[in-house]
Amino acid sequence: MYRPSSFLFHHAYTVHLGVVDCLIRPEFPTLWKQEFGASENDGTLAPVILEASDRIRSAYRSFGEANDTLVTKVMLGALGLRASIVVAI
Repeated sequence: MYRPSSFLFHHAYTVHLGVVDCLIRPEFPTLWKQEFGASENDGTLAPVILEASDRIRSAYRSFGEANDTLVTKVMLGALGLRASIVVAI
């Protein structure tokens, strides 16, 4: 992600602070608490996961365009693997 052609390369770590702020909002506690793949109703979380991915994109928008790779890596690092799979599909 930190290639010279990436917008992240041209910014300090503070570029990620808006993303952290959006992921700790009260709309996303389910994504922090639930283990994905453990329940038959995990599909009901898809709208919440997609909303989180939209918020991540919005948080980066003032710095550059967040592609699917960046969004899924952020979700993987912050929330775990299962949430990031929904965004990539």
